[in-house]
Amino acid sequence: MFTQQGNNFIKPFIKSELEKQVGLPVDVELFKLRYNNTEFKIVVNKVLTIDVESVFNLLGLSFDGTYTIYANNFVYDDVNFKQANINGEFKGVPDDIYLNGKGNTFEAPLNYYLRVLDGNAKEVSVQFKDMDISDILALTKQPAIAKGKVDANVTIPTLVSGELNAHGVINFDGITFNDALMKKLYKVSMPKAMQVDGLVDANVTDTEIMGGADMQSNIANVTLKNLSFNRETKHVSSQYIVNIMNLKALSELLRTKIDGAILLKGEVEKKEKLKVTGLTKSLGGEIHYMLVDKNLTSSIVAVPVKNMLKTFRFPAFVDAEASGNLKYNLLNKKGNTKLALQEFKLASNQITKSVQMMILKDPSSIIFGETSLDADIDGDNINYTLMASSHDASIKVAEGSIDREKDLHEAKIEFGYNKYAVAGSIGGSIRHPSIRFDTKGLMPAKIPDIDVMSKVEREIRKFFKRLF
Repeated sequence: MFTQQGNNFIKPFIKSELEKQVGLPVDVELFKLRYNNTEFKIVVNKVLTIDVESVFNLLGLSFDGTYTIYANNFVYDDVNFKQANINGEFKGVPDDIYLNGKGNTFEAPLNYYLRVLDGNAKEVSVQFKDMDISDILALTKQPAIAKGKVDANVTIPTLVSGELNAHGVINFDGITFNDALMKKLYKVSMPKAMQVDGLVDANVTDTEIMGGADMQSNIANVTLKNLSFNRETKHVSSQYIVNIMNLKALSELLRTKIDGAILLKGEVEKKEKLKVTGLTKSLGGEIHYMLVDKNLTSSIVAVPVKNMLKTFRFPAFVDAEASGNLKYNLLNKKGNTKLALQEFKLASNQITKSVQMMILKDPSSIIFGETSLDADIDGDNINYTLMASSHDASIKVAEGSIDREKDLHEAKIEFGYNKYAVAGSIGGSIRHPSIRFDTKGLMPAKIPDIDVMSKVEREIRKFFKRLF
């Protein structure tokens, strides 16, 4: 056995066993076994080379050696390991082996250490730097939805079943997403030029993953705290903070024009159903929300309407504080909202000043104490009514209808102040509606001449066009 003739006899058996294990062609280029040392070199599929040199003590069954792994575009199980160049050392006895290595794989620096005690891996430590996330996705058989660099530092005291208690810190740098593939696989359009950096810090046991994450991008920052995932029940829970600095970048994803920033804080859990609860104060006042499976409910408390209008990129043509509730089903896209608007008033502008000249009252000085907005949502269609009243004035918008798919807005309008009244209708597009009015009841005390009447109607049309 310890002669070259004996080594040559054993080589075919080694080749056959290795090919059976890896499922690829193996060439045993060198196999040299002597009384106190050994050398062997194998080449797998002509692109992966492994060199091993070792000295050993037959009486003490101890050994000490080095190894080198070199690969050039080695493909195994449909994964291309690209270039690999790793050097390492090993020593010990058959039931207690120490192994280390360092070099490059997937074109990224790699360093590792482990101990194999009684056949079980212990004291495992792995560090790699600047590995492309697309290679990690390929290695784990996931779609190549992202690019960017990943650093990791993982320590595993033991891999013995029932005793696992690993800790890992993973850093992400410059992660970008394949928008076309995201649309195809998940029906989600990622914001353009979105780039993500972040950190994940987690502990892993046989039954649970616990930790947190802090991810930053040029659009939003996301922080997860007290994250817990039960590997047996698949239950997950976490506290979260989502700080969206650029809502405008999410307009395409949400299919509506929005702007500004918003901070969301709350908790998420997934058992039989997904449940998300949270609060935002970013618009002034408070908006509490809860999502259970596909059903969203929200409680709105004293939120300035002008802030809501600004967020949805409308001019602040009214001022009020909105309180009420919203219900919406994400699956059938149906819902409703009922809002009470406290101290509702029109914003002062040139149009209200022109109207003041006609009715001898500044409309922006009228505070409507009782104002309500009711709306029903059905997909892209919204039907609504608005009722505002004070002791001597009123605004009513009835049969309001918005079709987002066709970009249509229709409604009937009535405005009254003392003995003056005007009725009209809205038509045209959502953001650029056309307004028509009958101004006959506006100035009943006298019959105005045609020029005055035309001027009044023009000003009223401008006024309500800005309002709606």
